[in-house]
Amino acid sequence: MKIYLLLYISNMPTLNWIGKDKVVNHHQEVPYNVLEHKYGFRDGVQSSEDTRSGNMIIHGDNLLALKALLPKYQGGGGLYIHRSTL
Repeated sequence: MKIYLLLYISNMPTLNWIGKDKVVNHHQEVPYNVLEHKYGFRDGVQSSEDTRSGNMIIHGDNLLALKALLPKYQGGGGLYIHRSTL
């Protein structure tokens, strides 16, 4: 059983900047995309066949990648996101 606690603090500082209203809801304008399997690795060898491991390496824009993952993972399931530094 999950318990959520919502605190409302009226004196909480907020960030405001010119154009914030356009950025806050930008994610709603981004379309959903379909992820296509390109390659995988099995025993250290790259292959175009699906390895069915469940692991994915997604190259591209973070927002587009998250929108593509949303249909599969919304409502539960495990998702670990690692930010690449390359």
